[in-house]
Amino acid sequence: MLAWLRHQPEPVPAAAVARALLADVGAVERALRGLAQAGLVGLHPGLDGPRWAVSGRGPADPAPGAGPSADLPPPAPEGPHLRRALAEAEAEIARLRADREALRQQVDALQRALAARSPPPPPGALAAHLTDLITLCHPDRHDNSERATRVTRWLLEERARHPPRRG
Repeated sequence: MLAWLRHQPEPVPAAAVARALLADVGAVERALRGLAQAGLVGLHPGLDGPRWAVSGRGPADPAPGAGPSADLPPPAPEGPHLRRALAEAEAEIARLRADREALRQQVDALQRALAARSPPPPPGALAAHLTDLITLCHPDRHDNSERATRVTRWLLEERARHPPRRG
């Protein structure tokens, strides 16, 4: 997260960090607050909400004592608590990535299960009944209703894509 923030020319919202890391916004905000307490990142006010940047960098690096970075506390001195905060943030990122992978696997498994439960119709099943369906749905039989016209048009398109097999 810190490496990504270092490459940003301006402070960014937590949502942008979450999108870049493919992580949950709430978890990113918690990690950013922990990094802010350790003095690694700073919070900057923005028109659309708070924005985050690596400590010592602000919007267009305003002059000392001016702009939003003047409201920020000075970075905490480096030490063991800094390394601990960094390790905790990195562990949180690793956990979020593992959660993301587990969720992707669940989605894949659910998609496979759904595909297994709903097999496609046998080839030609629709084509075999298209003429009857067109006759039954034709707008002439339903007072030229818009619905009948729409369904008949779709059935005609399907018949053009799936011509009946002869033989």
